[in-house]
Amino acid sequence: MKAMTPAAAGTTTAVIPSPSVPRTGWEVCISCTPTSGGRRPHSQDGWPRRLRRLARLTLRSQATAPLTDDVELVLTELTSNALRHASSGDVSIRLLVAPESVTIQVKDTTSSPAVLRRVGPLEESGRGLFLVDALSSAWGVSDAGTTTWCRLTLTADTEHVPARTPH
Repeated sequence: MKAMTPAAAGTTTAVIPSPSVPRTGWEVCISCTPTSGGRRPHSQDGWPRRLRRLARLTLRSQATAPLTDDVELVLTELTSNALRHASSGDVSIRLLVAPESVTIQVKDTTSSPAVLRRVGPLEESGRGLFLVDALSSAWGVSDAGTTTWCRLTLTADTEHVPARTPH
């Protein structure tokens, strides 16, 4: 069961979890200053790939290594959405590793909360939070709508697959 509280139609909110056990992890802050035309600089396009590599390197020697592929996918979805929708300011991405879980927090400057929505089979986008919901044990959005977080947790049936070597 997901740790979420129903809010406005199609929106969920939850308190961002605070660390209750010792964790390891990192935080990256990306400046999203738009170009003179109001568009996002192309230099930001490589960030999801860089963060996937950093996550893989972080998790490969942890007990949570079997979650690596799912963490990479969810991290990419949340980061890409934040970079796409942040009009200006910074996007902060935090990955926290606990003994049996990985928490990802992505904060941007938009006050529009991430919303899980239904999309048609011919729509080209809109499935990111569906993937987050399917792969995480809990997820939510801060009351201010600026931080989306999720937690992926090891379970008894989590397949132990050695993490691939980063490319």
